[in-house]
Amino acid sequence: MNKQISIPSIRHILTVEEAASYLNCSSDTIYSMTHFPDGSDGVLPHFHMGKAIRFYQALLDLWIINNSQGLAPKDLIDFKKAYLNNVGRKEMELSQSEVSHG
Repeated sequence: MNKQISIPSIRHILTVEEAASYLNCSSDTIYSMTHFPDGSDGVLPHFHMGKAIRFYQALLDLWIINNSQGLAPKDLIDFKKAYLNNVGRKEMELSQSEVSHG
C-alpha cells in the first residue's frame, strides 16, 4: 500500500532549546536523544550546522507520529529524503529569484 507523503512547503529549523520546548522536554533530554554515549546518532532526527544541532520541525512531527502510530522506519527515511529534496528545490528557487530580482 502506497502512502501519500505531504511535504511542507516552508522550512522550519529549530535549535535544541526550541525543539525541547516544541516536544515539551528539557534540552538535556534532547541532547540525550540525539547522541548515544558510544558517539552514535540517537533516535531523534537532527543535523549539524557546524557544532550546533538543528532539527527540521517537519521531521520531528513525523518522528512523533512514527512513535505513536508505529510507522515503519522506511516511511521516516522516505519522508526525510522527500522533505530534504523539497527543501533543496525551494532554496534553489529562492536563490534564482534573488538573482533575477537583485
